[in-house]
Amino acid sequence: MSASLPGKRDLPASQYDLNTYWGRVRQSAEIADPRTLFVSSAGLESAKSLVSSYKQGHAQSMTPELWRAKKTVDSTLHPGQLAYDMYLLAIG
Repeated sequence: MSASLPGKRDLPASQYDLNTYWGRVRQSAEIADPRTLFVSSAGLESAKSLVSSYKQGHAQSMTPELWRAKKTVDSTLHPGQLAYDMYLLAIG
């Protein structure tokens, strides 16, 4: 999760309006995107670095690249370990 990365600045919860039904549907579809299972270790590290730089105040606004990085981090990491590893344990 992006909240576990270093930095004092919070990221926006979503790029969609979570006060509406369709905003919540789009957010759920975004987080459940199966393409995040194919992110390489280098891609994950790059996403973590980008999110950390925003949280530390180096980036001023949320860009499409930063939204993708946040999606990758939020979908792939669970505090302390990769979510993919937990999936393997659940089905194994």
